[in-house]
Amino acid sequence: MLELIIEKALSNAQLELEPLKNDFHNKSLLIEINILQWILNQQRKIFNNLNMLKEIVQDEIYHLRINYNESTSKEDINILSKAIEILQTCLFLIKTELELYPMRKRNNNITNEN
Repeated sequence: MLELIIEKALSNAQLELEPLKNDFHNKSLLIEINILQWILNQQRKIFNNLNMLKEIVQDEIYHLRINYNESTSKEDINILSKAIEILQTCLFLIKTELELYPMRKRNNNITNEN
């Protein structure tokens, strides 16, 4: 349910920003929205497997870096740079969640035993 609410909020934000997309800040927000929607779609495809999502995001960062290095357009470089930045943040959050999950599971087991 939360996933659907987030997806709807992202869609609404994208619709509101689309007419104003020539503004630098709005472009950045649109890139962020598109990436977050992409991550939600990937997560659904792999049935919430965070290890697989981590691999997918790492691969996407790798491909964007290749495109970044080959790009000559300043606009493309800005877009790719922003996309890489957002994906790296998402990757950090995914890795953090993967590291914390075993501790949460262990704490839940201890709580349930008492």
